Amino acid sequence: MVQGLSRIEQFLSIGPHRILLDMSFEVLEKLEAKVQAAVDTITLLQMEIEELKEEKQKLTEEANGLKAEKEQLVQRVEDVQKEQTVWQERIRGLLGKMEDVE
Repeated sequence: MVQGLSRIEQFLSIGPHRILLDMSFEVLEKLEAKVQAAVDTITLLQMEIEELKEEKQKLTEEANGLKAEKEQLVQRVEDVQKEQTVWQERIRGLLGKMEDVE
């Protein structure tokens, strides 16, 4: 476009078709820039989604491992409590025998 001329002056000097063509190109360039920005944003969001999926998978695996470990510990506690009960009964039995001897 010619510098220093208003749109009307440009229209009168260049002609309506040229101005419309220039305006169309400007609109298309702006649209192209917006589309490219949208594509870039979508690409970044897709990469972020993939990273979050990977992180979720790792956390799920870690949670499953911790759950299994917890179940093992709960079972171990139950086993120790049963063993403690058996020993307490044996000790009571021995104490009972000692009282009978006295």
